Amino acid sequence: MKPKRLSPVVLLLFIFAVEVCLSAPADVGFCQDNPHIVTRDGEDLLVGRISREELITDNLLFSLNAEEYVPAAKVLEKLRRITVQTDILLFLGTWSEDCLMEAPKLLRVYDKTNNPAFALAVYALDRSLRDEEGVAARYGIRELPTVVLVRGGKEVGRIEGAARRSMEADLLSILESSR
Repeated sequence: MKPKRLSPVVLLLFIFAVEVCLSAPADVGFCQDNPHIVTRDGEDLLVGRISREELITDNLLFSLNAEEYVPAAKVLEKLRRITVQTDILLFLGTWSEDCLMEAPKLLRVYDKTNNPAFALAVYALDRSLRDEEGVAARYGIRELPTVVLVRGGKEVGRIEGAARRSMEADLLSILESSR
């Protein structure tokens, strides 16, 4: 599969956001100190369980890529009809280009589905694929991004790396097969 190129508008917005952040005082807007930012090998990384809002605020490209993704309406409708409580665990690295392209698709599907049976938890990992709480180790995360689907405390499936068909179709396939 040929990698998707960023649109010129997205690239310009990213450059603008970086410039604003670098030139702003440390206590202004999204450049504020974040308790989930840790320094590893001289690099500041977002690590640990983070909110969706925190991910979007600290990483403008995640937000822009999520807004650009258009999930299939018919698949979203099927996802909306699922009533079994499902925890969706998203493991990503904010430093990873693959995560920058794939993780926003899950965020968009989650938002568009708006299913109260789904609960999203986002874990930002360092370059060693670790988080402060050890959740990534408990789930054996070896690749990013990884989406783990959990029902009743048991893993029912996962998507590692890029989705095979589409994020929404792969989620639906896993959830329908685990009834």
